[in-house]
Formats: sequence, C-alpha cells, structure tokens
Amino acid sequence: MLHQTPAHQFAAAGDLVETFCSSSACVVDTDLLRWFLKKDSAVIALNTSCKADPGCRVTTRRASNGDCGLTIRDVQPVDSGVYYCAEYSSNALEFSNGSLLIVRDSLMENASVSILVPVAPASALDSEGTLTLVCLARGLSSPLIRFQWFISGNVTTATAPHSGIKEGRGGESYSATSRLTIPAETWRRGAVCACGAQLNSNTVIRSREISYTEACHVYYGTIARVALVSALPAFLLGFTCFSICSKKKVIRIYLLAVNTIIYPYTV
Repeated sequence: MLHQTPAHQFAAAGDLVETFCSSSACVVDTDLLRWFLKKDSAVIALNTSCKADPGCRVTTRRASNGDCGLTIRDVQPVDSGVYYCAEYSSNALEFSNGSLLIVRDSLMENASVSILVPVAPASALDSEGTLTLVCLARGLSSPLIRFQWFISGNVTTATAPHSGIKEGRGGESYSATSRLTIPAETWRRGAVCACGAQLNSNTVIRSREISYTEACHVYYGTIARVALVSALPAFLLGFTCFSICSKKKVIRIYLLAVNTIIYPYTV
C-alpha cells in the first residue's frame, strides 16, 4: 500500500501546503503518480501537468528523500478534503491511505459549538441501554471539521472528518454534527460532557459542559420555522418554548432532529 504523509493537516486561507507519497514510481518520474481529491462522495482527479505556468496552484515535485510531493499554493476552504496518491498496479489503481486537509478562513470564522441531549433521555435509550449525544458546530468557514468529545476528563477525537453543509442561501458558512454514544449509566451517574470543534492544530472551540443533573425540562409551543442544517438526515425546528432549569422563562429554542430523536438548543 502507498504510504502518504501527513495523515492530516490544518491550514489558513492563502497558505502553501504539501503532502508526500512514498512510491517507487517517484524514482522514475513524478508524473507516473496520480493525485485525487475526495470531497463528500465525489472523487476528483487533479491536473498537475502545468508545472511551467507560474499561475499553477497545484503542482508536483520530488522530495530530497525520493518521495513524490503534491504542492497546493494559496489554499482556500474549498480545497478542504482528503488527498490521495495512486499508481497503477496490475492494470488497476492502487491508492494511498490519504491525507486530510482542512483549510479555514479566519476572516469568515464565527463558529459556535453546542452539545445536545435528547428531550427525553429515557425514551431515547436503545435496547443496549446507551444514549447518543450530538455535537452541533455552526458558522464554520470550511465544509470539513474534526470533532472532539470530553467525557469526565477523557478526550476522544472523532476518527473521521465530518462534512458540513452550507447555512442559508448563497453563503459560505457551514454547519456540521457529530454523534457520540455513551452508556446510559454513565449519563445517570452525572458524567460531565462537552464537545469541541477543532479549527486548527492549536485551537478547539468547546461547548458548555452538561450533565444529567443539569438537564432542563422543556415544554414545546408553536412551530416558528423549519431549516435544513445537516444531511444525517437532520433538521431544525424553531419553537417558542418554556424552559425550566432554575426558573421558568420563555425563550427562543431550536430543535435538532436526528433519526427521529429531538435535541433542543438555544441560540
């Protein structure tokens, strides 16, 4: 199997990034190796043949150790995705393990992160006695995001990037969700739960912390609006509600519906 590095990297809009692939084909000619970009379910073949053109953003080169390198100049959030190198083996393409690139635009970033629990946790338990938490990130400048979960001090990073969708019409802001299933007993014992969206190598925007003892009881009023936010499938319902935590008050609350389970949150 072709080996590619780094496994993942974060970049800011305008940066130059590189990913490298170890292949015997690189010793002969870097053009013998092909490069692909996977975005959502689409796989795009990259054109790296314009080396002589100073305006080329995507080029290849041979590194000092003999590896093939893919160079992308002036990266933008739309360049986010998983990059693969591939070579022909027995008349079939053999692909590498891939390299995830997440590009963020700090001028457009206005991200917020919410951790959500079902409206009625008891009714949301499955046959194995587990409960699913949802992490909702909004206002993202990149369609790709890596999530982290914090359960009573233990940190878990989602193994795969999550793909978001555009918020509103014609905008470049994205929403994305991640789910984590925990034992119901862990939740009942008061585990402190939070989640976060990793924006770069050093920055994680965290949600507030919640636990079973802090869960609010919500009574629902009139539907205000409906908006699509994720392809889980999931959707948002705008409600005017009564929320009871420490005292009764009328607030604007939204509901995220995932697989028929309702998760309330406020904005």
